[in-house]
Amino acid sequence: MSARSRLGLALVFATVALGALGACGTDDKSVAAPDVEGQITQQLTMAGRQIDSVTCPSDLPAEVGATITCTVVGGGETYGAKATVTELSQGTANFNIEVVPAPAP
Repeated sequence: MSARSRLGLALVFATVALGALGACGTDDKSVAAPDVEGQITQQLTMAGRQIDSVTCPSDLPAEVGATITCTVVGGGETYGAKATVTELSQGTANFNIEVVPAPAP
């Protein structure tokens, strides 16, 4: 049985306001890792998953197509949650969250 079939496929959608996000002194915008972690926790909990912790390795660049894979621990399992930016609109980043195998350490 593959990791994907054991975990079940969860694809949920999240929206985060960019507001004052971004690195100081630059025009680069991103969604802060704690905001991505919070959205993953909220969306996967609403999808019926038990979540103990979510850890993202970095901020999510506010660019359509940008991705990060975060580590999720819950229900006795460790797996990944891949966040992919799908749209930027008026200071808001929309992104999909997909359950995937756990990222390499």
